[in-house]
Amino acid sequence: MAVFKGVGYPENLARYFCLEQYEGYLWTAHWPFPTNTPGWWGVPIPSTYSTATVVHNGEISSYGINRRYLEQFGYICTMQTDTEVVALWR
Repeated sequence: MAVFKGVGYPENLARYFCLEQYEGYLWTAHWPFPTNTPGWWGVPIPSTYSTATVVHNGEISSYGINRRYLEQFGYICTMQTDTEVVALWR
C-alpha cells in the first residue's frame, strides 16, 4: 500500500508522483475540504494503517474516548488525529 499526499490540483499531483508508473486494483482518493481547522497535508486524510485506509471529511468528536479505548488493547496513537483512531479501530 502506498500513500501520496500533497497540496494542489489532482492532475499536477499525478504528474509529480508519476502515478502512471503504478498499477493497482484499488485506489482511494480524496480532496478534503477543511471544516473547522486549517488544512495541513502532513497528517490528515487519507490515512492508512496496515491494510486499512480511511477517508472522511469533518471531525470525529469522540476522538478522546476512542483513543483511550484503543490504548487499553496496546495500540499506541502517535499522529494525534481522529483519522488515526478510525484506521486502528477498523
